[in-house]
Amino acid sequence: MDPAGNELHARPLWNHVNILKIVGGGNVLFKCKYCAGEYNGSYSRVEAHLLKLSKCGIRVCPHVTAAILEQLQNEIAEAQGEQN
Repeated sequence: MDPAGNELHARPLWNHVNILKIVGGGNVLFKCKYCAGEYNGSYSRVEAHLLKLSKCGIRVCPHVTAAILEQLQNEIAEAQGEQN
């Protein structure tokens, strides 16, 4: 289960961060497994950080390469396929 009580396979990007502390309301203090940066936020901020989504209020991960980004996107697509 992720911090919000969802199955982890439905939100695969949780597997790419370490949850250091559950803050509440789906928010956590997490540490990126690629850059070791520590951030507060929910799954949407994990997505923005790892998928390099700019203007989302969080620094994009400088260590996610094009190959890693493709892997992350494939994991998300696979998880969404399982939900449907």
